Amino acid sequence: VNAGMPVKAIAVNVSGTQFQSEDFLGDLFATLDATGLDPACLELDVAERVLMKQPEHAAFILKCLRSAGVQVSVDNFGVSNSSLRSLEKLPLDAVKIDRSFVRQITTVPEGATTMGAIIGMGRRLNLRVIAQGVETAEDLEFLWAHDCDEAQGNFFSRPVPPEQLASWFHAQ
Repeated sequence: VNAGMPVKAIAVNVSGTQFQSEDFLGDLFATLDATGLDPACLELDVAERVLMKQPEHAAFILKCLRSAGVQVSVDNFGVSNSSLRSLEKLPLDAVKIDRSFVRQITTVPEGATTMGAIIGMGRRLNLRVIAQGVETAEDLEFLWAHDCDEAQGNFFSRPVPPEQLASWFHAQ
C-alpha cells in the first residue's frame, strides 16, 4: 500500500503462541482496522500441528476468521499425524504442502506417489492446494499434471528484501 501498489493478497505465518493467545482475534482485527487492509486479502498460515493441538479452540477461531472474510491455510501439510477426518471438521481454505514432500518428487522413488496422494487429500477436503519449496521445472510440471493449484519457492524467485519488493513487482 505504501509503495503505491494495490494489495491483492498477503499471506502471514502465525506462530502457535500467537494463535493460542487470548488476544489473537482482538489483536488481528485491530491490526486490520488500523491498516485498512480488506480481510478478504489476508490469508493466515497456521501449522497443522497447531490446529490439531486444541481442535475445538482452533475451530472457534477459524469460524470467527471465516465470518470476517479472512482465509486460513494449513501450513506444512502432511508433516503432522493429523487424520483426514480431524482436518475435515475445520473451516479451512487451503493446504500448503511441506517442502520436504516437494523435494522428493524427483529424488525419491516413491516421492511422486506420496506427493500425488497428498495433493489428493487436499482435493478430498475441497481445499486449494499449494506446494511449498518448488525448486525445479520438473517439480512444477509434476504439480501442474496433478492438479496442484499454486506453487511457491525459489524456482520463481529467491527471497527479496522489502525495500526491493516494489521494484521487483514493477519489473515483472
